[in-house]
Amino acid sequence: GAGNVTIMQRDVADMSMSSLDERTVSLIRSMPQVASVSPMLLGFIVSGDMPFFLISGLDPNCAAMTHYKIVEGRYILRPNEVVLGKTAAKTYKLDVGDTLTLFENRYKIVGIIETGVAWEEGGGILALREAQRLLNRPRSVSYIFVDVKNPAQAAAVRDAINRHFPEARASLSSEFAQSTDDMANARAMFGAIGFLALLVGGIVVANTLLMSVYERTREIGTLRALGWRKRRILSQIVQESLLLCALSAVIGSLMGVLLLVLIAHAPVANAFISARWNAGIFAQAISVTLIVSYNRPDQSLRQRRAWRAGAGWRKS
Repeated sequence: GAGNVTIMQRDVADMSMSSLDERTVSLIRSMPQVASVSPMLLGFIVSGDMPFFLISGLDPNCAAMTHYKIVEGRYILRPNEVVLGKTAAKTYKLDVGDTLTLFENRYKIVGIIETGVAWEEGGGILALREAQRLLNRPRSVSYIFVDVKNPAQAAAVRDAINRHFPEARASLSSEFAQSTDDMANARAMFGAIGFLALLVGGIVVANTLLMSVYERTREIGTLRALGWRKRRILSQIVQESLLLCALSAVIGSLMGVLLLVLIAHAPVANAFISARWNAGIFAQAISVTLIVSYNRPDQSLRQRRAWRAGAGWRKS
């Protein structure tokens, strides 16, 4: 985000529900350590063929406006102008000079922005007063971005705001993404899902290889009778299991990428999700699969013998 300190409403369940009174902006602006203040309003609207279109309201002259990289056109100057995100412009086939209609209000598109953030690129930026009118939230802002005169004093400014404004929660901008509850909950949920998938995958792979080795005991015995060494048989089975699991990992990863691309191009989801290639995550998926897939055949046979011994003991 823009600024050294980011302020939102305290104890809100969702970032988009944050609401602060504009009087807070004036009080924070009067602090001696503050260089500039950029209030921002955030809200979703449903208008025509635009489901869940994100509106960001900013003062055209505020410092936070430069956070958005203009790739075509210019920033907004008047209330009847709008800047669109790159994804929104592509989805709705709009360009600089076209007209965007929201709730029967017509806005001239004067620029296209690119930020690398899916939800920002999937919406548009209006002047703050116009966004407040359109969203029916007069004198209300969602966030306040504060630029501090001396960046070394940013932590002190954050602490002072948290002390004097109980309705607000101030964070250093570098901590903002980590400090929001919904981000933390999302990371915890995805981590739990990933761990569960890894656990289930490991059990399935181990069971598959166990049954594969057991069903080939005659074949293994024949190879031993023909003079094959244990190391050679072990190497062949391990190589087969690694090859099969590597192929499965590649196919599964490609299917996941394809599914993500399809979701990211859906009319509603593309405002929140962007499909980007990450070689590190792909390599991690392959590596974890290969590690999980490594199961020595002699261990599988010992497990099988132990199971049979237990079954025989129960019969007796």
